[in-house]
Amino acid sequence: MATQNEQYEVGRQFAAEILNVSVRTLDRYTKKKQISSVRRGRQLFFNEEDLLNFKGQLMAKEMGKQRAAAKKKTPPTMSSFKAARNDDFIEVQRAQIKEQGNGETQETVVDAAEHLEQKLYKKLYEESEDDNRNLRKQVEGANYRLGQLETQVANMIPMIEYKKQKDELLLLAEENQFKLQDIKTLETSLKIEQFAKKIYAGLLWGMLCLIPILLILRMLT
Repeated sequence: MATQNEQYEVGRQFAAEILNVSVRTLDRYTKKKQISSVRRGRQLFFNEEDLLNFKGQLMAKEMGKQRAAAKKKTPPTMSSFKAARNDDFIEVQRAQIKEQGNGETQETVVDAAEHLEQKLYKKLYEESEDDNRNLRKQVEGANYRLGQLETQVANMIPMIEYKKQKDELLLLAEENQFKLQDIKTLETSLKIEQFAKKIYAGLLWGMLCLIPILLILRMLT
């Protein structure tokens, strides 16, 4: 039969993984004596069954917090009020009315209690209407903001198209500038060629004019 210390065989890291918490949180639970442990040298060991039971307690506590938060967030309604109505409270109110009635009949006391219930229902109904009005205002505000965003998006689309067209025009302007430079270069080359042709034509004409003179000088000599 295993001793009590032998049942504590789960290390700190594995114990933290079982509880799904950090090692620091586990140490805090241990320091507060919420979990039993056994020290062997410098290490702590835990009982697996105790860990599982404590994990169940943590889960139950967390579920309780979630339910409480859900009740706070959920606005009261007529049906929820009727379901959660405390009959003892109504009986106390009826007894108070009976004491204040100074000899009134039982039927009058019952009618007064029913009137009190109706007032409670009416008050709850008014509160529900206020909540509904607030919700409608929030929805209207959200729709208004949505409309503003849609208008902004609609205005952004033409701006995007304009920017796109502007970029295309700039690109075409750059291409045309390069083409103009090429045309100027071709014009300069053409002018140089025309000038060179004129020079060659002048030299050829001069040589043709010198031939008769050379022939005459040759005949004279």
